[in-house]
This record gives sequence, C-alpha cells and structure tokens, in this order.
Amino acid sequence: MKSLLTVRLISALNEPQHTLVLQKLKVEKRNSLFVLYKLLAIKKEEETIDKSTIFFKVFKKKWTKEADYLLRNELKLLKDKIEEIIIESKLKQYQSTIEDKIKLDFYRDLKMTDEFSNLYNQFMKKNEGNFGLDNYLDYSFIYADFIRQNVSNYAERAILLEENLKNFEAKLNLKYTVDLSKFYLMKSHVLFQQKQKHNVEIGELFSYKKVDIETVNYRNDLSDYFISYANAYKNFDKSTIEEWEETFQLLKKVPKDYEQYPDEYCFTLGNLATICSIRSDFEKADKYFEQLFSELEDSIIYQNRALILNYITNLNKLKRYKKASIELSKASLVFGEKIREFSQFKTQEIVVACFLNDIAGLGKLLAINFETLQPFEKIYYRLFYCIYFLLQNNYELAFIEIQNLQRSKLMNEVDSHFGLVANFFYVCIRHANNYGSINKLSRKDNAEIELNYNLILEANIPMFLNYSPFLWMKDWVGLS
Repeated sequence: MKSLLTVRLISALNEPQHTLVLQKLKVEKRNSLFVLYKLLAIKKEEETIDKSTIFFKVFKKKWTKEADYLLRNELKLLKDKIEEIIIESKLKQYQSTIEDKIKLDFYRDLKMTDEFSNLYNQFMKKNEGNFGLDNYLDYSFIYADFIRQNVSNYAERAILLEENLKNFEAKLNLKYTVDLSKFYLMKSHVLFQQKQKHNVEIGELFSYKKVDIETVNYRNDLSDYFISYANAYKNFDKSTIEEWEETFQLLKKVPKDYEQYPDEYCFTLGNLATICSIRSDFEKADKYFEQLFSELEDSIIYQNRALILNYITNLNKLKRYKKASIELSKASLVFGEKIREFSQFKTQEIVVACFLNDIAGLGKLLAINFETLQPFEKIYYRLFYCIYFLLQNNYELAFIEIQNLQRSKLMNEVDSHFGLVANFFYVCIRHANNYGSINKLSRKDNAEIELNYNLILEANIPMFLNYSPFLWMKDWVGLS
C-alpha cells in the first residue's frame, strides 16, 4: 500500500499538518475517514499494516477482492479531504486581502463615491509599506478606473489621475527593486549549486544595478536584506560568521508584519548557526540554534530538514550525544523514516552510537551499500568499521580494515589530509594489535602516535580537527 497516493500523502505531512488533519477528521460525520487516517498514519519501522486489517477496522467486515472497491473509494475520499483541509488552512492567510478587493470592486460598481473613497484610503494605508505592494498597485489601478468614470470635472480628474500615477510609479519602482533583489537571491542558490558541481569560486558580487530603473533610489530594508543574503549564500562554505550576522541584523530591520518574516528568520538564523558550527565555534552555534528554537514555532523550524540535521551535528561536536540521540528520534518522528535515506542523518546516528558505546546499533548502521556513497563518505564508514572492531576488542580485524583502506584507490580520490587521519588510525591500531591492548604501549610507541597526531594538529584544518573518527581515536589513545 506504500505506493498509493493517499498513503504517500499522509507520510509526507509534517507534524503540525498531521495534528490539524486529525482534529478536522475527528469531527467529520463520516467517521470511517478518521479511522482510516489513524491506521495509515501509524509509523511502523519494521512492517506496514496490511490491507485486510485496514479493511476490517474501517468497514467491520472481512476483505474480499470483490469488496476492494470500497477501500479504494474511501482512500480517494480521504485524499480529497486531506487536500481540502490543508488548502482551507492556507486560504485563511489570503482571505482578508481577497475580501478587501471584492469590497472595493463592489462600491466602485455601485458608484458610491464617499464609501469607495473611504475604503480606498483605508486599504492604501494598510498596504503602503514594503509588503503590500501588489495590493497597492491593484488598488491604484481600480482607483484610476473609478476616477475616470465618476469625476466629471476634467481639471480635478486630471489632478487626481496624475497624483495616482506618481504614486503608482514610485511603488512600481519599489516593487521592482525588491523583485530584483529576490532574483539575485535565486541566482545565488543556482551559483552555489554550480560551485558544488564544478568546484569553482563564485566571484560575482550582487548589488543594485541600473537596468531600466535606477533601483538604488528605491532601496529598502527588505531589498537590502535579500542582497546581503544572496552575497553570503553564493559561497556558503566560504562565507564568514560576520557576513551572516550582518544579514541577520538587516533582517531584524524588516517589519515583523512581512508575510514571509518567520520563514526568512528561520533561514537566516539557521544559516548563521550552521556557519558558526562549520567555523568550529560550536558554543556560539548552539546559542543561535537555541535562540531559533525558543523564538519560532516547531511548525516553521521542522519544515527545514537540513537545519535540524545541522543542529544535531553541532550537538555531536559539543559531545552532547544523549541530546543528539533524542533529536534524531524526534526528527525521525517528524519527517518519517524517509529521513534515514539522507547520508547526514545516517552519519550522525553512527556518531551517537559510537560515542554511546552502542555496539549492536553501530553494527546495523554500518551495514550499507558502499556503491551509493561518495569517496569521502566511504572513508568515513571504513574508519568507523575500525572503531566498531576496536569497541569489541577485535584488534586484528581493525588492523586488517585500516590496512585495506590505506591500500585502496579511495585515498587518491579525496583531500590528502584524509591520509593524515588514516595514518594516525594505522599507527594506533598497529600498536594496539601488537600488544593486545592500547594501555600497554612503550614510550617509543606513544611517541610515534603523538607524532602522527601532531601532524593533523599542524595542518590546522577545522574539518579534520573536528572529524568524528579522529576525535574518537584521540580519546581512545588518551590524547588531550
């Protein structure tokens, strides 16, 4: 049943949507939809509830091939109802604007001048800021039409239309500037992906440009924010904490009534926290992550899978493995089992299992098809295989694994600094294997281990200094 549209739709709902659908279905006259939804929404890790069981619980009778149409019909009705519930909740966001336009059209058509003018002034005031530009332009157009039809004095009509035109042009230019900054933001996402694909630096700096309009004259807080975001994002892996802090400060100048403000707040603060983590300032990253969780609703935060995974990664870097384990379980619940297909989720599960000494769990996580992995991911898994054997005190298998890794073509396909980590592993495991323990090494053996350890420190590359396999091995051999 997993392939059915209704089942896939239910599994794709986030937690707030799931709660909303449950609430609405609970009061539906057709109780069978509520029963069916609850059955299909059950997240089972190992098995899926079968069709016969579902049929019996919904219709109170045994499933037959001839009666299968009843279930198919119920599934379609449920799909339609879920769509209706979600769409209805979204429409409420736009209901006020739609009603305003209808009301304005209504009084215009009735030619009720005073009432139309009062409403028009009221609506224009409400939409005169940066964020009601589309509405403002629509209302201006309606107003121009109203003036043409209802103001009989030519001189007065000319003055009113000219004034309206000036206002329209100013707002149009402002809208153009905001839209241009959004274009740059979209372009930054494209450039970043191209950079990842081709491994090239993006030198282009986004700024206000003269296209058809001198946009610099119409800058506002929102467009400034988008420009700053675009410049910080296009070279995301190279961007600085300071760039994202500046972008975040620009966002805070944007009025809170901007419709997309909560989403932008989530993106920007989330990126700031992530950059802090990438730059190895894990405490500062944690501070920003906690700020995010305290100021925004889960329904907004948990739309961003990457953000949650970055948060869990940072918890592991802070060695808060139990907290990371809790967040992994929560993410699995919110996003469904599909999240386990993402390599970052899997790697953080491995880190947690490893540092919490969950040997059985680690063994299951390492059972993976290596053909699906990138070279650097393969090395990551191979190193954790070594750790898996070491946790079982099987030094011989660990030594064979690290030898095989060093001989493999993988080491020629990645950054040369992976070789430093592999050599460090090799030396530690070789000596442990020779003595049957890591605690019986000679002074000479420990000196060799420290030498290889210091080579990694001297390289001073944050990624490798905070590389989880390296951190585990460092602790295992007793290095501070």
